[in-house]
Amino acid sequence: MSKIFCISYSDYGYLLTQTEFLIKTVQLTDILFENILISGEIEIRRRFVNVPRLFDDDHSEPLLTDDTERFSMKYMGIKVKVIDSYKFTEIAKNIKPDPLGFVKMDEDEIPCESVDQENLAEDLVLLASNGIELNDISLVQRAQGV
Repeated sequence: MSKIFCISYSDYGYLLTQTEFLIKTVQLTDILFENILISGEIEIRRRFVNVPRLFDDDHSEPLLTDDTERFSMKYMGIKVKVIDSYKFTEIAKNIKPDPLGFVKMDEDEIPCESVDQENLAEDLVLLASNGIELNDISLVQRAQGV
């Protein structure tokens, strides 16, 4: 049984809007990039591709291959699962969240899937960017050993 942290989707959104993150963007391959957002013990990673758009009004993000993870989050170095707020309330009803809204549980005790990675990544771009365009690759740093 491995321990992970859970956070409700609403607490995740609150965390994104109320936390100031150090933001770095690294290039993983010719077209694959990763935003790394860090604040204290929180680390969030979002991967995206930079390809030319066919149409100016197309604001959707290109999909990644099935073997590429769009979104990942860690708290105190441990994986975080963002789950539906109602389901979180049911699952963690006997556990008091820490001040940031995280609850540490056995992964087996979480009977539901995480919120969709595409939605979590989009929320990250909209809510946690601190005025920085997360898709801007003009100041990218080349990733080391990724």
